[in-house]
Amino acid sequence: MKVITIVKTVLLVAILSACDKKDYQINDEVSISFGKSVEIQLSNKDKIKIEFDDLLVDSRCPPNATCFWAGECTFTFKINEKEKLTFGFYDDEYLPFADFGNNKITILEVKYDKDANFGIENHCLVKFKVE
Repeated sequence: MKVITIVKTVLLVAILSACDKKDYQINDEVSISFGKSVEIQLSNKDKIKIEFDDLLVDSRCPPNATCFWAGECTFTFKINEKEKLTFGFYDDEYLPFADFGNNKITILEVKYDKDANFGIENHCLVKFKVE
């Protein structure tokens, strides 16, 4: 019985250590999926927590389709669990970058985990960096 308990403990420790949280630094390119958050170490020893909060619109041309209009992609990040910033690609109102304090958040790419999941919020990934 003790052997089984020891084996379970070793497996639990191995699993938990495999779930290592990456430490992101300023200027790192970060990919975040819908509903998830990351913390980024800023140069002034503060951290910024960014959560992919909402995909408002994604009317861009789906993969393997022919379109006459580029479409728009608009989404929000929640910053430090308080403030929301809205970003957009090909949008008349929102831009793919925003200032936050002394830093700038720049969106590099919006994509999906698979072509078949295009337009499905839970499968959306945003690549960005904080400068």
